[in-house]
Amino acid sequence: MSLPRIGVQRLLQLVFLGFLFVAEAQPLIDTDLWWHLANGRYILAHGIPSVDVYSHTAVGHPWVVHEWLADVTFYGVYQGLGIAGLVLLSAVVITLAGWMVYRLLRRGGLGTNSAVVMGVVLMLATTPSWGARPQVINFLFAGILCDRLLAYRERPGRALYMLVPFFLLWANLHSGYVVGLGLLAVFLAGEFLQTVSARLRGGRDEAVARLGRRDVRRLAIVLVAGVLAGFATPGGYRTVLFPFGTLASSPIQGILAEWASPDFHTWQARLLLLSILVLVAGCAGWVRLARMPDLTLVAWCLAGLTLALTSVRHVPIYAVAAAPLLGVAGSNLLAGVGFKPRPPRRPTPAMATANLAILAALSLGAVFFVGTRVSGPAIDRAVAAVEPVAATDYLLTHHLPGELYNDYSYGGWLIWKAQPDYPVYIDGRTEVYGDATFNEYLITNQLNDGWQEPLDRHGVRTVMIGNGDRLKFLLEAKGWRLEYQDDLARIYTRDHV
Repeated sequence: MSLPRIGVQRLLQLVFLGFLFVAEAQPLIDTDLWWHLANGRYILAHGIPSVDVYSHTAVGHPWVVHEWLADVTFYGVYQGLGIAGLVLLSAVVITLAGWMVYRLLRRGGLGTNSAVVMGVVLMLATTPSWGARPQVINFLFAGILCDRLLAYRERPGRALYMLVPFFLLWANLHSGYVVGLGLLAVFLAGEFLQTVSARLRGGRDEAVARLGRRDVRRLAIVLVAGVLAGFATPGGYRTVLFPFGTLASSPIQGILAEWASPDFHTWQARLLLLSILVLVAGCAGWVRLARMPDLTLVAWCLAGLTLALTSVRHVPIYAVAAAPLLGVAGSNLLAGVGFKPRPPRRPTPAMATANLAILAALSLGAVFFVGTRVSGPAIDRAVAAVEPVAATDYLLTHHLPGELYNDYSYGGWLIWKAQPDYPVYIDGRTEVYGDATFNEYLITNQLNDGWQEPLDRHGVRTVMIGNGDRLKFLLEAKGWRLEYQDDLARIYTRDHV
C-alpha cells in the first residue's frame, strides 16, 4: 500500500486545520458551561423544564430551553470524557467551521494559499466566541448552510430538501438557527434581485449564476419548512421568537461584553477591520470595470457585517456570510497586482515524502501540546482560576444559611455544584430573570442607593462575591460576617433579615 502523495497545497490546508484545532483545544472555561451541564443532567432525570428550577429569584418564571439537545449532548460527552471531552468537541466544531470558511473563500475565487491566509484572518477574528458552549454550533451550521446554498446555485436539484432535517436538528440544538433562516431569506432575496437586474440589463453579466423560477420556489419551500422546524421543538413558536427577545433586552445588550460592539483596540477586532478593508478595496474593481456585482453575495456580506458590528458574538456569522464575497474581493486584488494562481502540481516522490514527514512531526507535536493542556491537572487549574471551587465546598460543608446572593459569573458553577441546596440569585440565563430581576441584581452589584433592599426582600442571608468586589465594604459596614475568603472569592453571612 503506497502512502498518499501530499503536495504543498494539501499540506497547507492540513496545517491550517491543525492550527485551528490546537488553538481551540484548551480549557477556555466559560461560566455558562456549568448550567448547560446541569440542565443536561436535569433533562435526563426529569425531562425538559418549562419554568426556572435553579434560582430563588425567578423560580417558576417561564423558560424556553432552546438548547436542550446541546445540553444533553454536552452532558453525555462530559459523562464519558469529562471536561477534556468537551474541550476537544469544541475544537472539532471550530476546526470544521474553519474548513467551511475556507471552502466559501475558495467558492469566491481565491486560490488555496490565499484562501488559507484569509481563512486565518477570519478565524482569528472570531476567537472571542470560541469555547465549549452550544453557540459554537451556530458557527459550523451557518457555514454548512452557506456552502450548500452556493452549491445549489451551481447545480440546482432536489438535494436542497435535505436542508429541512438540517434545520430541524439545528433548531433543537440552538435557537440561533434563526440566523440560518435569515441567511436563507437573504439568499432568496439576493437571487430575486439578480433576476430583476439581469432583465433590466438585457441578460448581460451571465457570469453571475442565477436560479430559475422552479429553483427559487424550492428555496421558498425550504424557508417555510425551516420556520416550521422551530415549532417542532419543546419551546414551539417561542423557540423562533427567543433570539429576538434577547436582542430587545437592554440589560443583556448593555452589560454583557459578548453582546457589545467590537472594540477596535483589540487585535481580533483589527483583523475584522482588515477583512472589511479587503472587501472595500477588492469590490472597487466592480466599479472600475462597470461590472454588475453578485448581489446575493453582497447581501449576505452586508447582513453578516451588520450583525458583527452590532455584537462581538456575531462575528462568526460574518465570517461565513462574508467569506464568498471576500473570495471575490481578494481575487480581484491579486489580479490587480498581476498575481495569477498556479494550478496544483503532482508532487515528486521526494517532495511528497518531505511533506509527509513535516505533517507527521507537526501532528506529534500537536498531540503532545494538546494533551498537556487538556490533562486533568491543567483543567483543574483552569477551572479553579475562574470558578469559586473552594468557596463552594465551604458553603456546602458548613451549611450556611440561605437564601443566597451570588456574583453573576458564579451562578452557572453554583447551579452545577450546589443544587438543590442553594438555588442561585442570578446566572447567565438572563432571559429567564427578565429585565426587572436583572436590573434589581445590578442595584446591589453596582452599589446603587438602596443596594441592600433586594437582599432583604429575597431573604438573603449568605453572599458569595469575588474577593475584589467593592460590595464587601458595604457588607462589612452593615455588620455582615466574613465566613470565608480565598484569592478568588469571599462569603458573608448574617443571622437574620
